[in-house]
Amino acid sequence: MIPISYLFFDKKEAIFGMSIVVLVFVFIEFLRLRYNFGNEFIPKVVGKTVRDYEKVDLSAATYFIISSFFTVLLFEKNIAIAAIIYNSVGDFFSAIIGKKYGKIKYMGGKKSIEGSLACFVSCLLVGLLILNPLMAISGALAATFAEGYLIKVNDNLSIPIISGIILTLISFL
Repeated sequence: MIPISYLFFDKKEAIFGMSIVVLVFVFIEFLRLRYNFGNEFIPKVVGKTVRDYEKVDLSAATYFIISSFFTVLLFEKNIAIAAIIYNSVGDFFSAIIGKKYGKIKYMGGKKSIEGSLACFVSCLLVGLLILNPLMAISGALAATFAEGYLIKVNDNLSIPIISGIILTLISFL
């Protein structure tokens, strides 16, 4: 919803709205992590998508909201939209395909070639709808690298920022 809603707002309006969303998410996460607020009903709402690390760290959704805010803040509108969509689509397909069909593992068994290929292909297809082919390929490669190789950084942070940087650099060519 973030990249689609950004189509209807200018940068200042988007930054203002997203800053409020970030504050709300961070406040709720603070309550959840510090005071166990919502630990009973959150799994019922989001199902089995809660990962083990999210029980003691920020949720993937909060990382996504924070990175989307910084992506809108730092990059040109069409680049920010593409980078945020890369995060949504690429990470989703990487996880789904990687878990179900991932046989060839790397990064200590945490990632699979099949998942990374799914990330690249899905990002490329989305990128071709929004960007020129060179930018779409470059952005998809950057998103795939950020998703697959930057293990110590939450990929919900790394994908849009890394792909946004690469897309910005390519836009100067």
